[in-house]
Amino acid sequence: MADRRRAGIAGFLLLSASLMFGRLCATAAAPSDRASGPGVSVTFEPLSVAAAPASKTADVRVSRLVALSVPRGSAPSPFTPAGRFRATFEGDLTLRLRDSLSFSAQGRGKLTLSINGKAVLDLNGDSFPQKPTESVRLNKGKNHLVAVYESPEQGDAELRLFWSSRSFHPEPLPPTILSHDPSAAPLRASQLVRDGRFMVAEFHCTRCHAPPASSQPGAMPELAQDAPSLTEVGGCLRPEWMARWINNPRGVRTDAHMPRLFHAADEKAIDPRAADAAAYLASLVVAAADGAEKIPDLQKAPAGGRLFAQLNCIACHTLQGGAGDPAAAASAGDGRESLVLAKTKFRPTALRAFLRNPQAHYAWNPMPNFRLTEDEAESIAAFLLGPDPAKESAKVEGDAVRGKEVVRTSGCLNCHIIDKETSTLKAASLVDVSRDPAPHGCLAANAGDRKNAPDFQFSPEQRVALIAFASSDPVSLTRDAPEEFATRQIRAMRCTACHARDNEESLLATTYDAEAIVLKNKFPPNDPPNEPLAADQRAPLLTWTGEKLRPHWAARFIAGELAYKARPFIRARMPAFAARAELLAAGLAAQHGYGPADADYPAADAAMATIGQKLCGATPNQSFGCVQCHSVATQPPKAPFEAPSINFMYVIERLRKPYYQRWIHDPLRLDSNTKMPRFDDADDKTGIRDVFDGDAPKQYEAIWQYFLQGRAIRPPAE
Repeated sequence: MADRRRAGIAGFLLLSASLMFGRLCATAAAPSDRASGPGVSVTFEPLSVAAAPASKTADVRVSRLVALSVPRGSAPSPFTPAGRFRATFEGDLTLRLRDSLSFSAQGRGKLTLSINGKAVLDLNGDSFPQKPTESVRLNKGKNHLVAVYESPEQGDAELRLFWSSRSFHPEPLPPTILSHDPSAAPLRASQLVRDGRFMVAEFHCTRCHAPPASSQPGAMPELAQDAPSLTEVGGCLRPEWMARWINNPRGVRTDAHMPRLFHAADEKAIDPRAADAAAYLASLVVAAADGAEKIPDLQKAPAGGRLFAQLNCIACHTLQGGAGDPAAAASAGDGRESLVLAKTKFRPTALRAFLRNPQAHYAWNPMPNFRLTEDEAESIAAFLLGPDPAKESAKVEGDAVRGKEVVRTSGCLNCHIIDKETSTLKAASLVDVSRDPAPHGCLAANAGDRKNAPDFQFSPEQRVALIAFASSDPVSLTRDAPEEFATRQIRAMRCTACHARDNEESLLATTYDAEAIVLKNKFPPNDPPNEPLAADQRAPLLTWTGEKLRPHWAARFIAGELAYKARPFIRARMPAFAARAELLAAGLAAQHGYGPADADYPAADAAMATIGQKLCGATPNQSFGCVQCHSVATQPPKAPFEAPSINFMYVIERLRKPYYQRWIHDPLRLDSNTKMPRFDDADDKTGIRDVFDGDAPKQYEAIWQYFLQGRAIRPPAE
């Protein structure tokens, strides 16, 4: 019976998906958008004898590259079991012109590659030979690619597919030349379930509906994300704002994840239960040491505006009006949160504290930590609160005693924490929900079927995705794949608002460009004298991040744990996402076929390092002039002009050697906007013929040995 019901729902969902495959929510992202980007489809099928038939456990998703990394004992996908598996990558490789190319691969297991129906690669073993194939003639336009990979009997699964030609060295197939069919039914059906699964985590569904138990580590990380602690909320937020928020969260912020719990008879009025809950929460105050509310120094507002502009805050926020502010124009509906209501939301002292540490009461807060100083936090608070920061909204009367009971019985404490208080609300487990033949409760489309359940105000598209997940096996919540976590969080944290990736420029350089220019003209930079700032203030390209950065360094960088700024020549600073850092670093690496750990480098070869040191100097005809743009230890760049760059003492901490080798050989193939020049020619020869007879790979290896000195590196002697 259950199988027939699920089959019926599956048919309905595929039909619904074709009609309603639109945007789910600001952080869950649109299935159609997600499937139409660069990359290929990859189908995972279990090969374990103990696994269920492949027809019931196969899963399809989009992969940016033909690459993967699956540690032994892990599942390659949340929707397939752990164990040996087959991964079939399929899509099109698109060329501007007809060309002859060779292919090779790194990894272990078994791989067959065909292009346009012709076998190209057939590899099997514990370490693939990396010798490129004979040249294969490919057509102008699309060339159909199918790569079938089977994981090894023992150990980790690992694959990275490369191409090369007479004009460039072996490199991973770029995601910008790969494409797939976004209309393929298996992909659309799998993506629909994926989106529903992510929404279950984003909307904290498992805080009321218990997920399946699992003795295995590796559950979906977002299930652990918290909600803001309410223990001291009365000292942070204004009661009038809390009443409006509790009454109708999406009336204040259109993409709010918090559900609407109460419905007043008058839609424009505050439900008495919301007013009571706000009154109780307002009483949860830890008194300040001096007992006084500290208003920011409003003379610092221009400095705050300058920081707001330089830190690119408009990537996630707008200064225009939004939902809940009828006096101002509505926001563009682009997922950014309006700051117009900041003065009605925050108490001034609390706003300063929040800006300094947004994660203090909410570890998974999407608002990152910019490591602001006290003065910087006060300046931004003054900018946001404006000339009348103490102005109160219309009073909302409520009863704190009744409010305490409302909070305990309405499910608030299923997500939020208040010291020594517990929720009395109980709900069916997620497994029981998946067995229910008809959507009701939170998933119901109308109030009659929803009854007393929270109202998340789901769109029809969101509801279809959630029902698709509910009809699947919720055991997928007990496992995850690092690369999928990275994909979800890059979208949820709006990384591409600041960073370009693959074939897409950042939102700051496109959609928000005019807005950014107005803001920066109003608050122009006030740079310290003689500080070598880059003329190009772009954030680093994200296309090759997982191949480029060593995971341990990347995790520390994302967590905000580094004592130095990697790019001091950029006014913006990388914000910290501490709760996500280690998982995100591992996921970015997995997308490029690398594991979450990176072996230590050997000690430098002293003789080669000495040669590399000289090559990095500024002596004409004997060096590449690297020190003109790069700092070396305490020595600043000699003549950076428009392109100061990263200190050489940090290179070995940050970079994987394969990326360094690709980058130094041909920087423009990795970033078409870089100011880094190419030093060798088509024959791998440089103009410095007195060192290794101009042999570029040997010269670049000498420079790498110089970098291996790390923090002990010394500038070249001139």
